[in-house]
Amino acid sequence: MQIHELNNSLPFMNKILDVFEDVDEAIRESNDNVSIPFWFAGGCIRSAIDGDKINDFDLFSPRAVEIKEILMKKNHCSFTDERVSNFWINNNKIQVVTRFAPSDVEVLFRTFDFSIVMAACDGKNLICDDRFLLDVAQKRLVIVNLTFPLNTLQRTYKYVKRGYNICPVAIKTLAQTINGMEIDWNNPSEDIFSFYPDGTPRFGGVD
Repeated sequence: MQIHELNNSLPFMNKILDVFEDVDEAIRESNDNVSIPFWFAGGCIRSAIDGDKINDFDLFSPRAVEIKEILMKKNHCSFTDERVSNFWINNNKIQVVTRFAPSDVEVLFRTFDFSIVMAACDGKNLICDDRFLLDVAQKRLVIVNLTFPLNTLQRTYKYVKRGYNICPVAIKTLAQTINGMEIDWNNPSEDIFSFYPDGTPRFGGVD
């Protein structure tokens, strides 16, 4: 694990910090000027380094449900369910992830599949896996955790389209893991390729 203090030496984090401060302010505004600890983590930081458009900012916190309820008071929520809620704050999409509440960054990273998304910002520091910066720079997909193999397969396709490469060993590991799974392909909760999370059938290919 690496911890980098956010300063002028990490200019790619400026956008992340600006939005982080906006969200913190929105929380304090509806919470008696009291902050609640949270992290931005995952793809938004990778996108910032690559210079890609940041489509959304994934927010994680041990108190994510509380943050969701606080933001509901004064901010536009475009979608919500038991897993995630989407808020728009200063024209930025904030995804408050409520399906689990990691106690710390180490616990959070255990739920991430690739090293290139194992990074988090707490408003003061960039916290990342030892491989994160190197693998992003080299456009290399390295599987660290295979908690949800079908999701990882889908995400592999997405990152390959963005110029990332996955090694044969990782492909083999992914294929062997999926081959050993007992998947009910008619069950929307198990077949993410044919169904959206709400059970609605997909009519196209993997996006």
